[in-house]
Amino acid sequence: MFDNELFIMYDKDFITREDIDNRLLLIIAFLRIRASGKGIIGTTIENIVKNIGYIPNRHKGKINDIIINQLKWLETNNYIFVYTDLNQLSQKVYFEIEINNDNNIFDMREKDNNGNVIMNELGEPKLKTHVVLTDKEFDKIVTTKTQINKSVLLRVFLNIKKRINFNDASPKICYPSQALIAKDCCLNKGYSINKAIKELVNMGILFEHVTGGYKIGNKIINANNVYALDPKELKDANEIMLEYYNNKGIKINSFIPFNES
Repeated sequence: MFDNELFIMYDKDFITREDIDNRLLLIIAFLRIRASGKGIIGTTIENIVKNIGYIPNRHKGKINDIIINQLKWLETNNYIFVYTDLNQLSQKVYFEIEINNDNNIFDMREKDNNGNVIMNELGEPKLKTHVVLTDKEFDKIVTTKTQINKSVLLRVFLNIKKRINFNDASPKICYPSQALIAKDCCLNKGYSINKAIKELVNMGILFEHVTGGYKIGNKIINANNVYALDPKELKDANEIMLEYYNNKGIKINSFIPFNES
């Protein structure tokens, strides 16, 4: 289903799970995008570390150990097959990983209680609700020099992108609050989320319309910003957000730019 395709699909529910380490999302992307057509990848621990945007560190409890532990989690849950004992693995020793394409972390096909693939009206496999990460997006995130953890950048990006509806003619935008993004990412609201969004915008893989604020009495409230993968989709963002707030019962004629508030 994914063979030879330079993208990965994540289950939308999976990327909001509290028990998932952010770095696991990077590892999964690396395995899926870099695997051969047969779902096999030959690598080393240090190669994985470098290819998901980190500097190798062999000290106990540091990034190399973290990657090994995440691979163990994947293996224990039958998501991958590793043809080497990870407990005995040297950091620079080549080994092979095979992706289990029939397990639900990589397989987005809906299945019934008997494990049979459910087909849609076109005779194609029905897919779970998912979000796509492309090879280009993955490379941007892992290769950009930044002080923000690459795994946080990926999780924030996925949890924004999952809210964009690509299936109809409406603008391909979304406008979740930062509090909602933080909740989806299992992160604290505030500095980390805002900084991550700004970094994604600087990378050119996310575009943001800063809506401004609105008044209730003498109080100015920050409105949600609007996000898109193509800046052209943001051309009517202000009008869309006015309609959004008016439909919520918040009557606004215009937004107040932050520099005028």
